[in-house]
Amino acid sequence: GSHKSVAHPPAMLTAVKGPLHFADDMTREEWFRPVSMEQYDAARTAAAKAGKAVRLVCANTTEGVVKYLGPKDRTEEGTVFVDVTALTELQGLTVDGTGMKV
Repeated sequence: GSHKSVAHPPAMLTAVKGPLHFADDMTREEWFRPVSMEQYDAARTAAAKAGKAVRLVCANTTEGVVKYLGPKDRTEEGTVFVDVTALTELQGLTVDGTGMKV
């Protein structure tokens, strides 16, 4: 077979992520994408007030691990998923004499 690369649309190179929130009334799941720590805190506070568990999502790598959990651990109904990829405060790496900080 052959493969031909397709260039990214130019708008993708300058796109700025904005905050998102949506909810599924059937499963009671909610998704947030905060772009500030204040929005992140608000999402966690809202989840706590609603009695919902919070699951942080960053590239959704947990999907590869969840298959090893028991059925009781896989319940996501009523979960609040928070995508932390747009939080600049959580990006980066520093190394000093005491170690590495992510």
